[in-house]
Amino acid sequence: MPTTCAPGCTQRLSKSSDVRFFRIPKDKERRKKWIISMKRMQADNPNQLWEPSYHDRICNLHFISEAT
Repeated sequence: MPTTCAPGCTQRLSKSSDVRFFRIPKDKERRKKWIISMKRMQADNPNQLWEPSYHDRICNLHFISEAT
């Protein structure tokens, strides 16, 4: 069951919810931007950015929508 990897967020996948989950991108440049934007640090080394696993997701509540 996907849960979000954003710090402080407790969203979980639910059929009754409109929350959607997205994988962290594989593209190196885009991935780095996402990780930096999350401002999540390593638990064992607070001076180093967190590195997501294959299973980590982020929910749509953490995205800013752009009006075009």
